[in-house]
Amino acid sequence: RPYVGASFDAVTSEVAEALGLNKARGALVVKVSEGGPAAKAGLKAGEIVTAVDGISVEHPDALLYRLTTAGLGNSVKLTVVENGREQQLPLVLARAPETSPRDQRTIGGHTPFTGAVVENLSPRVADELRMPPESAGVVVSEVKDDSPAARLGFEPKDIIVSINGTDVKSTSELSEIADSDPGLWRVEIERNGQRIRQFFR
Repeated sequence: RPYVGASFDAVTSEVAEALGLNKARGALVVKVSEGGPAAKAGLKAGEIVTAVDGISVEHPDALLYRLTTAGLGNSVKLTVVENGREQQLPLVLARAPETSPRDQRTIGGHTPFTGAVVENLSPRVADELRMPPESAGVVVSEVKDDSPAARLGFEPKDIIVSINGTDVKSTSELSEIADSDPGLWRVEIERNGQRIRQFFR
Protein backbone atom coordinates (compact mmCIF):
# COMPACT_ATOMS: atom_id res chain seq x y z
CA ARG A 1 0.00 0.00 0.00
CA PRO A 2 1.15 3.54 -0.58
CA TYR A 3 2.19 5.60 2.44
CA VAL A 4 0.04 8.69 2.97
CA GLY A 5 1.47 9.93 6.26
CA ALA A 6 -1.94 10.72 7.70
CA SER A 7 -4.62 8.96 9.72
CA PHE A 8 -8.30 9.17 8.84
CA ASP A 9 -11.61 8.67 10.59
CA ALA A 10 -15.18 8.20 9.42
CA VAL A 11 -17.28 11.35 9.06
CA THR A 12 -20.17 11.29 11.55
CA SER A 13 -23.39 13.19 10.91
CA GLU A 14 -22.37 15.68 13.66
CA VAL A 15 -19.03 16.34 11.93
CA ALA A 16 -20.73 16.63 8.52
CA GLU A 17 -23.21 19.16 9.92
CA ALA A 18 -20.48 21.19 11.64
CA LEU A 19 -18.44 21.32 8.41
CA GLY A 20 -21.37 22.20 6.17
CA LEU A 21 -21.58 18.90 4.28
CA ASN A 22 -25.03 17.82 3.14
CA LYS A 23 -24.39 14.24 4.30
CA ALA A 24 -21.87 12.19 6.27
CA ARG A 25 -19.35 10.95 3.72
CA GLY A 26 -15.64 11.02 3.02
CA ALA A 27 -12.59 10.57 5.25
CA LEU A 28 -11.86 13.01 8.06
CA VAL A 29 -8.14 13.83 8.39
CA VAL A 30 -7.27 13.20 12.07
CA LYS A 31 -3.49 13.58 12.05
CA VAL A 32 -0.82 14.44 9.47
CA SER A 33 2.77 13.21 9.92
CA GLU A 34 5.47 15.83 9.47
CA GLY A 35 7.32 15.56 6.16
CA GLY A 36 5.06 12.80 4.78
CA PRO A 37 3.26 12.85 1.39
CA ALA A 38 0.03 14.24 2.95
CA ALA A 39 1.91 17.13 4.60
CA LYS A 40 3.72 17.88 1.31
CA ALA A 41 0.35 17.92 -0.49
CA GLY A 42 -0.92 20.50 2.02
CA LEU A 43 -3.45 18.22 3.74
CA LYS A 44 -4.39 19.39 7.25
CA ALA A 45 -6.15 17.81 10.24
CA GLY A 46 -9.86 18.65 10.26
CA GLU A 47 -10.23 18.56 6.47
CA ILE A 48 -12.38 15.94 4.73
CA VAL A 49 -11.26 14.02 1.64
CA THR A 50 -14.37 13.44 -0.48
CA ALA A 51 -12.91 12.13 -3.77
CA VAL A 52 -9.80 10.68 -5.45
CA ASP A 53 -9.31 11.64 -9.11
CA GLY A 54 -12.96 12.68 -9.23
CA ILE A 55 -14.28 9.35 -7.86
CA SER A 56 -16.13 10.01 -4.60
CA VAL A 57 -15.09 8.18 -1.44
CA GLU A 58 -17.73 7.44 1.18
CA HIS A 59 -15.44 6.43 4.09
CA PRO A 60 -11.73 5.98 5.02
CA ASP A 61 -11.57 2.36 3.74
CA ALA A 62 -12.80 3.51 0.31
CA LEU A 63 -10.12 6.23 0.30
CA LEU A 64 -7.34 3.74 1.11
CA TYR A 65 -8.69 1.35 -1.56
CA ARG A 66 -8.60 4.13 -4.20
CA LEU A 67 -5.05 5.12 -3.23
CA THR A 68 -3.87 1.48 -3.30
CA THR A 69 -5.34 0.81 -6.75
CA ALA A 70 -3.80 4.06 -8.09
CA GLY A 71 -0.38 2.44 -7.51
CA LEU A 72 2.96 3.39 -5.99
CA GLY A 73 4.92 6.14 -7.69
CA ASN A 74 1.81 7.72 -9.20
CA SER A 75 0.14 10.99 -8.30
CA VAL A 76 -3.58 11.44 -7.57
CA LYS A 77 -5.80 14.47 -7.09
CA LEU A 78 -7.62 14.57 -3.76
CA THR A 79 -10.83 16.57 -3.47
CA VAL A 80 -10.70 18.16 -0.03
CA VAL A 81 -13.44 20.07 1.78
CA GLU A 82 -12.79 22.55 4.56
CA ASN A 83 -15.34 25.08 5.86
CA GLY A 84 -17.60 24.30 2.90
CA ARG A 85 -14.77 25.18 0.46
CA GLU A 86 -13.58 22.53 -1.96
CA GLN A 87 -10.05 22.31 -3.33
CA GLN A 88 -7.90 19.83 -5.28
CA LEU A 89 -4.59 18.67 -3.80
CA PRO A 90 -2.02 16.55 -5.70
CA LEU A 91 -0.77 13.62 -3.61
CA VAL A 92 2.28 11.56 -4.64
CA LEU A 93 1.94 7.88 -3.69
CA ALA A 94 5.20 6.66 -2.20
CA ARG A 95 6.35 3.71 -0.09
CA ALA A 96 6.55 4.35 3.63
CA PRO A 97 10.07 5.41 4.61
CA GLU A 98 12.21 3.28 6.89
CA THR A 99 13.44 6.20 9.03
CA SER A 100 15.17 3.94 11.55
CA PRO A 101 16.70 0.53 10.71
CA ARG A 102 14.24 -2.17 11.78
CA ASP A 103 16.98 -4.32 13.39
CA GLN A 104 14.69 -7.33 13.88
CA ARG A 105 15.70 -9.50 16.87
CA THR A 106 14.27 -12.58 18.57
CA ILE A 107 14.74 -12.23 22.33
CA GLY A 108 16.33 -15.30 23.92
CA GLY A 109 17.49 -16.15 27.46
CA HIS A 110 15.20 -16.20 30.49
CA THR A 111 13.11 -13.04 30.37
CA PRO A 112 9.41 -12.19 30.03
CA PHE A 113 10.23 -11.27 26.38
CA THR A 114 11.84 -14.60 25.46
CA GLY A 115 10.28 -15.76 22.17
CA ALA A 116 9.15 -12.29 21.11
CA VAL A 117 10.39 -10.96 17.76
CA VAL A 118 10.93 -7.20 18.14
CA GLU A 119 11.85 -4.43 15.70
CA ASN A 120 12.29 -0.68 15.67
CA LEU A 121 9.19 1.15 14.50
CA SER A 122 9.39 3.34 11.41
CA PRO A 123 6.52 4.47 9.17
CA ARG A 124 7.22 1.43 6.93
CA VAL A 125 7.13 -1.11 9.79
CA ALA A 126 3.99 0.57 11.18
CA ASP A 127 2.44 0.36 7.71
CA GLU A 128 3.32 -3.35 7.34
CA LEU A 129 1.78 -4.09 10.76
CA ARG A 130 -1.25 -1.87 9.96
CA MET A 131 -0.53 0.47 12.87
CA PRO A 132 -0.87 4.28 13.00
CA PRO A 133 1.97 5.89 10.97
CA GLU A 134 3.20 8.01 13.89
CA SER A 135 3.83 4.94 16.12
CA ALA A 136 7.36 5.03 17.55
CA GLY A 137 9.63 2.86 19.70
CA VAL A 138 10.05 -0.92 19.76
CA VAL A 139 7.23 -3.15 18.57
CA VAL A 140 6.56 -6.87 18.97
CA SER A 141 6.07 -8.10 15.40
CA GLU A 142 5.67 -11.81 16.22
CA VAL A 143 5.38 -14.04 19.30
CA LYS A 144 6.67 -17.62 19.04
CA ASP A 145 4.11 -20.26 20.10
CA ASP A 146 4.57 -21.69 23.60
CA SER A 147 7.29 -19.17 24.47
CA PRO A 148 7.46 -17.26 27.80
CA ALA A 149 6.37 -14.11 25.91
CA ALA A 150 3.28 -15.94 24.57
CA ARG A 151 2.41 -17.40 27.98
CA LEU A 152 2.68 -13.96 29.60
CA GLY A 153 0.25 -12.54 27.05
CA PHE A 154 2.46 -10.45 24.74
CA GLU A 155 0.84 -9.88 21.35
CA PRO A 156 2.00 -8.67 17.93
CA LYS A 157 1.68 -4.85 17.65
CA ASP A 158 2.47 -4.36 21.37
CA ILE A 159 4.81 -1.39 21.73
CA ILE A 160 7.29 -1.85 24.60
CA VAL A 161 7.36 1.63 26.18
CA SER A 162 9.54 1.14 29.28
CA ILE A 163 11.14 -1.50 31.50
CA ASN A 164 11.76 -0.75 35.20
CA GLY A 165 11.27 2.96 34.55
CA THR A 166 13.74 3.12 31.63
CA ASP A 167 12.25 4.20 28.29
CA VAL A 168 12.90 1.65 25.55
CA LYS A 169 13.79 3.49 22.34
CA SER A 170 15.49 0.76 20.30
CA THR A 171 15.79 -3.02 19.98
CA SER A 172 19.44 -2.83 21.11
CA GLU A 173 18.35 -1.06 24.34
CA LEU A 174 15.71 -3.76 24.91
CA SER A 175 18.32 -6.50 24.39
CA GLU A 176 20.71 -4.84 26.87
CA ILE A 177 18.01 -4.58 29.55
CA ALA A 178 16.92 -8.20 28.91
CA ASP A 179 20.53 -9.41 29.23
CA SER A 180 20.98 -7.58 32.57
CA ASP A 181 18.20 -9.80 34.09
CA PRO A 182 16.95 -7.50 36.88
CA GLY A 183 14.88 -10.30 38.49
CA LEU A 184 11.79 -8.12 38.86
CA TRP A 185 10.31 -6.63 35.69
CA ARG A 186 8.03 -3.58 35.62
CA VAL A 187 6.94 -3.39 32.01
CA GLU A 188 4.81 -0.73 30.35
CA ILE A 189 3.38 -1.51 26.94
CA GLU A 190 1.04 0.30 24.58
CA ARG A 191 -1.68 -1.82 22.99
CA ASN A 192 -4.22 -0.24 20.61
CA GLY A 193 -3.47 3.20 22.06
CA GLN A 194 -3.93 2.02 25.69
CA ARG A 195 -1.06 1.97 28.20
CA ILE A 196 -0.81 -1.28 30.19
CA ARG A 197 1.55 -1.77 33.15
CA GLN A 198 2.58 -5.29 34.18
CA PHE A 199 4.85 -6.86 36.79
CA PHE A 200 6.80 -10.08 36.18
CA ARG A 201 9.23 -11.98 38.40
